[in-house]
Amino acid sequence: YDPADLSQQVFGGDEEGDEADDDEEDDGTPRLPVSHQIALAAHSKTVSCLALDRGGGRLISGSSDHDLYMWDFAGMTKELRPFRHLEEPLGAYELRSLSYSPDGTAVLVVGSNNQPVIIDRDGSKLGTLMKGDMYIRDMRVTKGHVAACTCSCWHV
Repeated sequence: YDPADLSQQVFGGDEEGDEADDDEEDDGTPRLPVSHQIALAAHSKTVSCLALDRGGGRLISGSSDHDLYMWDFAGMTKELRPFRHLEEPLGAYELRSLSYSPDGTAVLVVGSNNQPVIIDRDGSKLGTLMKGDMYIRDMRVTKGHVAACTCSCWHV
Protein backbone atom coordinates (compact mmCIF):
# COMPACT_ATOMS: atom_id res chain seq x y z
CA TYR A 1 0.00 0.00 0.00
CA ASP A 2 1.38 3.35 -1.06
CA PRO A 3 -0.51 6.34 0.41
CA ALA A 4 0.77 8.61 -2.37
CA ASP A 5 -0.91 6.44 -5.03
CA LEU A 6 -4.52 7.64 -5.01
CA SER A 7 -5.63 4.75 -7.26
CA GLN A 8 -5.16 2.35 -4.32
CA GLN A 9 -7.39 4.30 -1.94
CA VAL A 10 -11.07 3.65 -1.41
CA PHE A 11 -13.00 6.69 -0.34
CA GLY A 12 -16.06 6.58 1.90
CA GLY A 13 -19.45 7.90 1.05
CA ASP A 14 -23.03 6.84 0.86
CA GLU A 15 -23.82 4.08 -1.61
CA GLU A 16 -26.68 5.91 -3.34
CA GLY A 17 -26.03 9.18 -5.05
CA ASP A 18 -22.23 9.16 -5.04
CA GLU A 19 -22.18 10.42 -8.63
CA ALA A 20 -24.57 13.28 -7.82
CA ASP A 21 -22.49 14.35 -4.81
CA ASP A 22 -19.29 14.22 -6.85
CA ASP A 23 -20.78 16.48 -9.51
CA GLU A 24 -22.10 18.99 -6.99
CA GLU A 25 -19.09 19.18 -4.68
CA ASP A 26 -16.02 18.56 -6.82
CA ASP A 27 -13.63 21.09 -5.32
CA GLY A 28 -10.53 18.98 -6.04
CA THR A 29 -9.68 18.20 -2.41
CA PRO A 30 -9.35 14.49 -1.70
CA ARG A 31 -11.61 13.01 0.94
CA LEU A 32 -10.28 10.88 3.80
CA PRO A 33 -9.45 7.30 2.78
CA VAL A 34 -11.44 4.70 4.67
CA SER A 35 -9.98 1.55 3.14
CA HIS A 36 -7.56 1.00 6.01
CA GLN A 37 -9.66 1.60 9.11
CA ILE A 38 -10.79 -0.84 11.77
CA ALA A 39 -12.78 -0.63 14.98
CA LEU A 40 -10.86 -1.96 17.98
CA ALA A 41 -13.42 -2.83 20.63
CA ALA A 42 -12.10 -4.05 23.97
CA HIS A 43 -12.69 -1.45 26.69
CA SER A 44 -15.90 -1.31 28.69
CA LYS A 45 -15.65 2.46 29.33
CA THR A 46 -14.32 5.54 27.53
CA VAL A 47 -10.82 5.33 26.06
CA SER A 48 -8.81 8.12 27.69
CA CYS A 49 -5.32 7.63 26.22
CA LEU A 50 -3.57 6.09 23.22
CA ALA A 51 0.07 5.59 22.28
CA LEU A 52 1.42 4.44 18.92
CA ASP A 53 5.02 3.31 18.64
CA ARG A 54 7.33 5.03 16.16
CA GLY A 55 7.08 2.22 13.62
CA GLY A 56 3.29 2.26 13.69
CA GLY A 57 3.05 -1.47 14.37
CA ARG A 58 1.85 -1.39 17.97
CA LEU A 59 -0.87 0.57 19.72
CA ILE A 60 -1.59 0.79 23.43
CA SER A 61 -4.97 1.97 24.71
CA GLY A 62 -5.98 2.90 28.24
CA SER A 63 -9.36 3.90 29.56
CA SER A 64 -11.62 4.82 32.42
CA ASP A 65 -12.14 1.11 33.14
CA HIS A 66 -8.56 1.10 34.56
CA ASP A 67 -7.38 -1.48 31.99
CA LEU A 68 -4.67 -1.35 29.37
CA TYR A 69 -4.82 -3.16 26.02
CA MET A 70 -1.86 -3.75 23.71
CA TRP A 71 -2.49 -4.19 19.99
CA ASP A 72 -0.01 -5.58 17.44
CA PHE A 73 -1.12 -4.80 13.89
CA ALA A 74 1.39 -7.15 12.24
CA GLY A 75 0.19 -10.17 14.20
CA MET A 76 -3.51 -9.29 14.31
CA THR A 77 -6.06 -11.78 12.99
CA LYS A 78 -9.56 -11.20 11.64
CA GLU A 79 -10.96 -11.20 15.18
CA LEU A 80 -9.12 -7.88 15.88
CA ARG A 81 -8.18 -8.90 19.42
CA PRO A 82 -5.36 -7.32 21.46
CA PHE A 83 -2.33 -9.49 22.13
CA ARG A 84 -2.11 -8.40 25.79
CA HIS A 85 -4.60 -7.18 28.39
CA LEU A 86 -3.29 -5.70 31.64
CA GLU A 87 -5.98 -5.44 34.28
CA GLU A 88 -5.53 -2.35 36.41
CA PRO A 89 -1.79 -1.72 35.96
CA LEU A 90 -2.11 1.23 38.38
CA GLY A 91 -4.67 -0.31 40.68
CA ALA A 92 -8.10 1.29 40.73
CA TYR A 93 -6.91 4.52 39.09
CA GLU A 94 -8.11 5.83 35.74
CA LEU A 95 -5.42 5.87 33.05
CA ARG A 96 -4.67 9.37 31.78
CA SER A 97 -1.59 9.21 29.58
CA LEU A 98 0.60 6.69 27.75
CA SER A 99 3.97 7.40 26.17
CA TYR A 100 6.41 5.15 24.31
CA SER A 101 10.10 5.68 25.04
CA PRO A 102 12.14 7.16 22.18
CA ASP A 103 13.65 3.76 21.37
CA GLY A 104 10.26 2.01 21.68
CA THR A 105 11.30 -0.53 24.32
CA ALA A 106 9.29 0.87 27.26
CA VAL A 107 6.00 2.61 27.93
CA LEU A 108 5.27 5.20 30.62
CA VAL A 109 1.78 4.69 32.08
CA VAL A 110 0.25 7.60 34.00
CA GLY A 111 -3.00 7.45 35.91
CA SER A 112 -4.89 9.68 38.27
CA ASN A 113 -2.47 8.84 41.07
CA ASN A 114 1.00 10.19 41.85
CA GLN A 115 3.04 7.10 40.92
CA PRO A 116 3.55 6.49 37.18
CA VAL A 117 4.60 3.01 36.11
CA ILE A 118 7.07 1.93 33.42
CA ILE A 119 6.31 -1.27 31.50
CA ASP A 120 8.16 -2.91 28.62
CA ARG A 121 6.66 -3.22 25.16
CA ASP A 122 5.23 -6.65 26.03
CA GLY A 123 3.46 -5.56 29.22
CA SER A 124 5.91 -6.62 31.96
CA LYS A 125 6.30 -4.10 34.77
CA LEU A 126 9.79 -2.57 34.87
CA GLY A 127 9.32 -0.15 37.74
CA THR A 128 7.22 2.36 39.63
CA LEU A 129 8.27 5.96 40.16
CA MET A 130 8.68 7.28 43.68
CA LYS A 131 5.83 8.83 45.61
CA GLY A 132 6.62 12.24 47.06
CA ASP A 133 5.99 13.26 50.65
CA MET A 134 3.06 15.69 50.48
CA TYR A 135 3.46 16.82 54.09
CA ILE A 136 6.88 18.40 53.63
CA ARG A 137 6.64 22.16 53.57
CA ASP A 138 9.55 22.70 51.15
CA MET A 139 8.78 20.72 47.97
CA ARG A 140 12.41 20.93 46.82
CA VAL A 141 13.29 18.40 49.53
CA THR A 142 10.88 15.64 48.46
CA LYS A 143 11.49 13.23 45.57
CA GLY A 144 8.58 12.22 43.38
CA HIS A 145 5.11 13.57 42.70
CA VAL A 146 2.92 14.78 45.54
CA ALA A 147 -0.27 15.18 43.49
CA ALA A 148 -1.98 13.26 40.70
CA CYS A 149 -0.17 13.18 37.36
CA THR A 150 -1.98 14.30 34.24
CA CYS A 151 0.50 13.74 31.40
CA SER A 152 3.60 11.75 30.51
CA CYS A 153 6.66 12.48 28.41
CA TRP A 154 10.12 10.95 28.14
CA HIS A 155 13.10 13.22 28.73
CA VAL A 156 15.49 12.78 25.83
